Amino acid sequence: MLRCFASCLVVCLFVAPALADQPKFRLLFDPNDPAKSNRPFAVSGDGKVVVGRSFRSPNGFDGAFRWTLDTGTVRLPDPATGEVLLEALDVSFDGSVIVGGTDTEFFSQQQPFRWTADGGSEILPLLQGNYAIAVSADGATVVDGGHLTTGNAFRWTESGGTDLLGNLCAGYDSQWAFDVSADGTLILGGDRYLGVPTNCDPFDPLDLLGVGRLLSDDGQVIAGTVQISRAGAPFRWSEADGYQRLFADPLQTGSVEGITADGSMIVGQEGPTGSIFSRAYYWDVEHGKRSLADVLSDDFGFGDKLAEWTFEEATGISADGRTIIGTAFAPNRGRFGFVVTVPEPSGVVLMLIGNAIAAVTMRRKRHHQVRLGSQGQ
Repeated sequence: MLRCFASCLVVCLFVAPALADQPKFRLLFDPNDPAKSNRPFAVSGDGKVVVGRSFRSPNGFDGAFRWTLDTGTVRLPDPATGEVLLEALDVSFDGSVIVGGTDTEFFSQQQPFRWTADGGSEILPLLQGNYAIAVSADGATVVDGGHLTTGNAFRWTESGGTDLLGNLCAGYDSQWAFDVSADGTLILGGDRYLGVPTNCDPFDPLDLLGVGRLLSDDGQVIAGTVQISRAGAPFRWSEADGYQRLFADPLQTGSVEGITADGSMIVGQEGPTGSIFSRAYYWDVEHGKRSLADVLSDDFGFGDKLAEWTFEEATGISADGRTIIGTAFAPNRGRFGFVVTVPEPSGVVLMLIGNAIAAVTMRRKRHHQVRLGSQGQ
């Protein structure tokens, strides 16, 4: 019986990887328009929806897009003109609500929009020159990044409409909001240019120019950058762990672009923003900072299958850390947005393994009872 159990377990363990979904690497491009590439800015918490901005050479911007596995890349129309919106910057947990900025001739006239799967897009009643930069998990609270001229940040809610956040830190006029917690009750922001944190009390007295950019779902973990010259060095802060730099080299610069729900994983760009020398990084509590290429190869099981691609930036990560988005370049293909997904083990496989173990255990129990009964006669 033990031999049968061992054989069953070995078969299940070897068959499970084959039956389970394999990790996927997908490019965000339109096969009917090879001159257009997509830069993703955010991924929904469940990892199923990606939003961002499309580019078409040589004309530049092409508009905001929404991507799913079923629909592919779909452009978002402006409710007033029917034309495409400029860029989609954030998305709710289930992908049903998208926020960003409208496409206008002048950035100073840009307006924030909110798009829903049921009702399409609407212009939010905020000042021209503002754009919606973040949305809560349920899509009911939208945070406005800040006016390009005045720096005033706004919050919009379904129930209460528009609220001016006001002067978050005394003595600083250019106030911007950067992120909002999952439930919409906490907003992260600060001075747009000087980088003073929302609570006006720097996380570290030696880093007066540090500014938080991202929040974990409960708002207890903050990721941001500390200003070095004209660039930034990524950091992570929580009440439990305190302040910590993400890079071992204190002079290495980069950005933070995505954080998981619990704040244990952060992705971004290492090196000057937009530089051909920049690379995507992946940081987690256990291992610290590593290149995304190494993580995909070693941890995600791709091996050398993605060797031709240079991962320039990681721009988002799902709530559970199983979906990562960004941009990558290959000499013979070009530069495209990408989506990497590592699925959970197949539920069917786990059920088969569990049933097999339960069945063997039950048979052993019955066999033991029969033997005891025979000894009693």
